[in-house]
Amino acid sequence: MPLTTQKRIAASILKCGASRVWIDPNRLEDVELAITRDDVRRLITEGAIKELPKVGLARHHKARRGGPGRRKRGLGKKKRHELRVQKVRALRGLLKELRDSESIEKGAYRRLYLMVKGGMFASKKELLRYIDAQGLRVQ
Repeated sequence: MPLTTQKRIAASILKCGASRVWIDPNRLEDVELAITRDDVRRLITEGAIKELPKVGLARHHKARRGGPGRRKRGLGKKKRHELRVQKVRALRGLLKELRDSESIEKGAYRRLYLMVKGGMFASKKELLRYIDAQGLRVQ
């Protein structure tokens, strides 16, 4: 009979994974009869169930932990996000001004809004240059 339930209960009591629970092969009958947490706790104190030691990483694995994904370079993720939010807000503000002053049509506004969302423009100047190049101004 599999001892998965007993292993799971023992793992939660020992605060380790089920793979680190060792059951004494000579006391399998006693472990099979253990159905409550108290029974499993008693077997742990008797030594029929033990926690195996943690297995550490080999030396060559430890040496391979410093790859580019682990290093912090340049701007952090949060800083990059904040800069993007600033840029997008500025571009959207410019688009709203152009729409409200009726310099561009609503359809063009919507297309440009989605382009801003997609990160197509790096600055306000670039957005205005694109609008002029495409002939989207109404005047």
